[in-house]
Amino acid sequence: MSSAYLRINKFEEELLAKMSKELNTSRIENNLSVMKESEIMHEIIKVASKKIEIVKGEIVIK
Repeated sequence: MSSAYLRINKFEEELLAKMSKELNTSRIENNLSVMKESEIMHEIIKVASKKIEIVKGEIVIK
Protein backbone atom coordinates (compact mmCIF):
# COMPACT_ATOMS: atom_id res chain seq x y z
CA MET A 1 0.00 0.00 0.00
CA SER A 2 1.41 3.36 -0.94
CA SER A 3 1.27 6.39 1.25
CA ALA A 4 -1.05 9.26 0.42
CA TYR A 5 1.79 11.52 1.51
CA LEU A 6 5.15 11.32 -0.24
CA ARG A 7 8.13 12.85 1.53
CA ILE A 8 10.86 14.26 -0.67
CA ASN A 9 14.32 15.46 0.27
CA LYS A 10 15.79 18.89 -0.45
CA PHE A 11 17.47 17.81 -3.73
CA GLU A 12 14.21 16.28 -5.03
CA GLU A 13 12.29 19.37 -3.96
CA GLU A 14 14.70 21.62 -5.88
CA LEU A 15 14.55 19.33 -8.93
CA LEU A 16 10.75 19.35 -8.86
CA ALA A 17 10.69 23.15 -8.57
CA LYS A 18 13.03 23.43 -11.57
CA MET A 19 10.91 21.02 -13.65
CA SER A 20 7.74 22.81 -12.57
CA LYS A 21 9.09 26.19 -13.66
CA GLU A 22 10.27 24.86 -17.04
CA LEU A 23 7.09 22.87 -17.69
CA ASN A 24 4.73 25.67 -16.70
CA THR A 25 6.66 28.26 -18.72
CA SER A 26 6.26 26.02 -21.75
CA ARG A 27 2.57 25.39 -20.98
CA ILE A 28 1.89 29.14 -20.72
CA GLU A 29 3.70 29.76 -24.03
CA ASN A 30 1.45 27.11 -25.61
CA ASN A 31 -1.75 28.52 -24.10
CA LEU A 32 -2.20 25.62 -21.69
CA SER A 33 -3.08 25.83 -18.02
CA VAL A 34 -0.30 25.47 -15.48
CA MET A 35 0.12 22.30 -13.41
CA LYS A 36 0.56 22.13 -9.64
CA GLU A 37 3.65 20.33 -8.40
CA SER A 38 1.49 17.47 -7.10
CA GLU A 39 0.00 17.04 -10.60
CA ILE A 40 3.51 17.03 -12.06
CA MET A 41 4.58 14.30 -9.62
CA HIS A 42 1.59 12.16 -10.63
CA GLU A 43 2.44 12.64 -14.31
CA ILE A 44 6.10 11.76 -13.70
CA ILE A 45 5.05 8.52 -11.99
CA LYS A 46 2.66 7.61 -14.84
CA VAL A 47 5.24 8.29 -17.56
CA ALA A 48 8.09 6.63 -15.66
CA SER A 49 6.03 3.50 -14.97
CA LYS A 50 5.92 2.86 -18.73
CA LYS A 51 9.73 3.05 -18.97
CA ILE A 52 10.80 1.17 -15.83
CA GLU A 53 11.81 -2.43 -15.51
CA ILE A 54 12.92 -4.30 -12.40
CA VAL A 55 16.13 -6.28 -13.03
CA LYS A 56 17.76 -8.23 -10.20
CA GLY A 57 16.13 -6.02 -7.57
CA GLU A 58 17.18 -2.77 -9.26
CA ILE A 59 15.10 -0.17 -11.11
CA VAL A 60 16.24 0.11 -14.74
CA ILE A 61 14.92 2.78 -17.10
CA LYS A 62 14.40 1.49 -20.65
